Amino acid sequence: DQLSKLKPYLIDAAALSEWRKGGEHAMRITPDGYTGDLSKASPEIGARILTSRADAIAEAVRTRVAADK
Repeated sequence: DQLSKLKPYLIDAAALSEWRKGGEHAMRITPDGYTGDLSKASPEIGARILTSRADAIAEAVRTRVAADK
């Protein structure tokens, strides 16, 4: 219920490049520590993203292991 109250931090490619430097660079761009519009978030979306990323990581590991054989 608090997500809808958070300010969105929608950043462009230049800001993302700066943000990726971390530390003070990131804090200047996203002082609350997140990017995007969290008001659009939901548990279902989070689960879908997490599953997708886990699948991508697992596939990268499988590919690497197969290449090492």
